[in-house]
Amino acid sequence: MPTCFKCFKTRRSVELVIQTFYKIIDNAYTLNKLSQVYLLEGQNSINFEPYILYFCNKLNNDNIVKYEELSNKSYVYKNTNKQGNISKEEINALIQRVYESTFNVKRKKILIIENVENGNISTLNSLLKFLENPPLNTYILLTTNNIDFVLKTIKSRANIITINKNISNHSNIQFASFYSLLTENEEQLNLIKQDLSIELLEQTYSLLCNAPVKPLTLLSFLDMSIKDNNFKAMILFIKQFLLETVKTKTIAFSNNFIVLKTINCIKKWHNFDKENELIELCNQTLEIFNINVNMNLQIKNFISKLGAIYGI
Repeated sequence: MPTCFKCFKTRRSVELVIQTFYKIIDNAYTLNKLSQVYLLEGQNSINFEPYILYFCNKLNNDNIVKYEELSNKSYVYKNTNKQGNISKEEINALIQRVYESTFNVKRKKILIIENVENGNISTLNSLLKFLENPPLNTYILLTTNNIDFVLKTIKSRANIITINKNISNHSNIQFASFYSLLTENEEQLNLIKQDLSIELLEQTYSLLCNAPVKPLTLLSFLDMSIKDNNFKAMILFIKQFLLETVKTKTIAFSNNFIVLKTINCIKKWHNFDKENELIELCNQTLEIFNINVNMNLQIKNFISKLGAIYGI
């Protein structure tokens, strides 16, 4: 029987979703008990890319920052048609590539099928035969936004990790103070939240808390999440997190902090001494925000410099 990991309960925040997923994969990897087949399932708005990227980096001790770079890796095989129907020919071609590729004991092969529910019966039956007896050192990662449309036989072969997108009331209250820094106008605030959702802040916050030990995961997430319309606000959020983190090293934790929730969430920062460099990077980025109109270049430069400070 597959193990269905419920990564999220109604009263928990997105922070626990991310951290529980990491814990599941980390523990299985450490104990040498990884399943060869995982099925990630969640609501329509769930973005599985950060989870897939973490899985691939973990299994092969890699440092891939951008999700798109997975396609360039010789050990990764993924379907290219994520939105439309998945053809039997495409699945068979991917499987054939897995079988024909050179075996490397140091490299785990990873087959990624996104939106597996888009395959028809014939397609999924071809995949099922592969799942029943996958090659040695090969791992299959499936995703779906509608698990009811996935064949029961496919589900029975996979360890299912459920990722939900519920946001706790606490999160709404917690980030209200930060939103108020951006604007007091309710109409403007609603527009801001379209590009800077509570979920996005929750995920960013969670990854910032673990950045001293897992900087690559933060960089990958920021690369996928920072857009033209939320760039400045994201920099302000990161800067506020850093300023409050520095304060905790000199004063007692304060309930008046705008971003930080508890002292425990930044315990990984206790032995990290580059907060001021990171704050200066945020300041420099904000200073040139209205000067350099090439927003994409600014975003890339910020993430690149952020990685350099973390030693990546």
